[in-house]
Amino acid sequence: TRTLPIRFGGIGPVVIFDRDDDTWRSKVDDGQKGHQTMIALVVNIVFTVAFFQVIRTAQARGRNVMLVAVVNYLVASPVCFLLSYTQGNLSLSPETLFWGTVQGVCFIGTYYLLCTSMSISGMAIATAILRLSVVIPVLVSVFVWHEVPTVLQVVGILACVVSLPLIGLKQSNDPQPITRSFLFLMVLLFVGMGIANTSSKAFVEAGVPDVQTTFVGVLFGVAAIGGLLCFLSPVWRENLTGVRDGVVLGLVNVVSIVTYLVALEELAGVVVFPIQASAGLILNTVFAIWVWGERFSTRTMLGLAVAVAGLVFVNLE
Repeated sequence: TRTLPIRFGGIGPVVIFDRDDDTWRSKVDDGQKGHQTMIALVVNIVFTVAFFQVIRTAQARGRNVMLVAVVNYLVASPVCFLLSYTQGNLSLSPETLFWGTVQGVCFIGTYYLLCTSMSISGMAIATAILRLSVVIPVLVSVFVWHEVPTVLQVVGILACVVSLPLIGLKQSNDPQPITRSFLFLMVLLFVGMGIANTSSKAFVEAGVPDVQTTFVGVLFGVAAIGGLLCFLSPVWRENLTGVRDGVVLGLVNVVSIVTYLVALEELAGVVVFPIQASAGLILNTVFAIWVWGERFSTRTMLGLAVAVAGLVFVNLE
């Protein structure tokens, strides 16, 4: 069987699946780099969580969230291409352009949905829905690419599915009833990020020689262009604050990508992915409660706990 590892970053999950060849395999560290690699993993988790915190902070301060996104992607995209250059691989295949474009379009659309859902349901629930969308590319991998999940991964998928209706609730201190439009928004967020992650899987299955950072650079660039097109509408030009937030977000994004790659160089995916997925969801929830004053029903908290367990199992071999 082939593993189904998940990487979180960008606007949410970026799925980078392992290939069967040695150049894409994660290696277990058995030398002196182990300590530094664990530090890289911790930094990656912190900066991945910080990504969502920067977005939420910009939103709370009344910044133009679309401008924040555009600046973020304009900062991160060139850095990704620079990383490809430093690796001596400037290959840019049609498959990379196509699937990078698909994911870039999904990214900017999902970013808007994320900001909207944050204002309605809070940060913890919105980010949890994003992370749980890994179920879609995993299922596509099973039915399209005929990958066989392990028993633990099946348990994880079922746990993620069960957690969705539990998590998809508003905060306990929100007197407004759950509406169809709210549920539709959650479904769009889930499906949109699921399609984005499936694009990453398709890129890997294409077997092109392009490095991962080139693919990420393309999708970030397309997302930036998509965001810029929004400014053709006068509505988005009314408030042009948020450039500084966008630069910060872009730098956070880049650090998240670099530390992720460093961690995967020396640690097995079976170590990196479960830790990153579960720790990210837990920390986002803690910040939502502690910083943003979000409160949840017992049912929602149960859903978050089930989601953490599901994400761990999905990422286990």
